[in-house]
Amino acid sequence: MSVRILFAMGRDNNLPFGKQLASVSGKRRVPVVPAVFVGVLSIAILAFNIYNRYAVQIIISLGIIFMYLAYLGVNIPLLRKRVNGWPDNSPTNEPGLFRLGRWAMVTNILAIVYGASMVINLAWPRDYFYGTLWYQQYGPITGVAIVVISGLLLYFGYQKDRMAVLPEHQAGGETLTAAMGEGPPIHGGP
Repeated sequence: MSVRILFAMGRDNNLPFGKQLASVSGKRRVPVVPAVFVGVLSIAILAFNIYNRYAVQIIISLGIIFMYLAYLGVNIPLLRKRVNGWPDNSPTNEPGLFRLGRWAMVTNILAIVYGASMVINLAWPRDYFYGTLWYQQYGPITGVAIVVISGLLLYFGYQKDRMAVLPEHQAGGETLTAAMGEGPPIHGGP
């Protein structure tokens, strides 16, 4: 999954070294650079666990926290839209759109409360789960802060105006191949 995400984000030029991340091996028909990067990073994380027995627990908690933060990143804007009358007063009031009726607002609020409470619960410093040292107890909070701050710096400092599908991956491009090297080349590629 991580390899596919890195490939797609590289293809869309949403990461530094996008061209390298989006390259597909002609012989193996797989994105080698993202696969090697994910493998090396995984080994480094596991090696770090040798010296800090709580590292894997912190990393797993961070993965779950990021999942809930993504969940909140969808549900909070959805609640704002519902407060403004969506989907009933939407200009694109499409027939067949799934609606929760009178339960929509309640369900949306419960989803936000649940997601936020899970983030707080998982990030809460506790010695019996994360260890007794301060950097272990605050590992999840520190990890989230590092990822959010570095992501904002990357986006606003470098990436904001560079995002677009790489020319070699655009429809009609000379070397466009099927995503992740699956299937034959498209549009006369090699």
